[in-house]
Amino acid sequence: MKNQLRGDLMGKYAAEKDQLIHAYEENISQLKVDIDVLNKEVIAVKECYIAVCREKDALEATLRKEFEQEQQKKKDQTKEQAIQEVEEEWQRRLDQAVEETTKAIVELKDCTSQTDPVSISDETSRQAMAKVAEEHKLQLQEVLKEKEKVARETLRELER
Repeated sequence: MKNQLRGDLMGKYAAEKDQLIHAYEENISQLKVDIDVLNKEVIAVKECYIAVCREKDALEATLRKEFEQEQQKKKDQTKEQAIQEVEEEWQRRLDQAVEETTKAIVELKDCTSQTDPVSISDETSRQAMAKVAEEHKLQLQEVLKEKEKVARETLRELER
């Protein structure tokens, strides 16, 4: 009877042992499945993080580009304004020189017409003076163009 009891207990023990091994193996299998699911979630989160970082980098690049364009636009506007001011100043000087030359010619014509009757030589003198005045005007315009060129070159150097 002892042997029979021992045999029964050993059978129960072996059955319980097999049952526990089976339960633990199922538990381990379930934990492995859970780990796989969690690993997949971690990979998905990593991919989302990478996508967010790329989007952030793209937005930063866009903002940086827009800022640089805005700065360049302001610089160009400032440059154009400076060039315009220089052009206006030189145009004013040119107009003043032309006006002074014209006044001198008119005064000379008045003096000539009051003292002497108009003659061919006086007309020739007036034409020569008008030609000189026109040449003076052209020279002033060339000086203006040269000054504008110098102003632009100076602004380009300042930009560097």
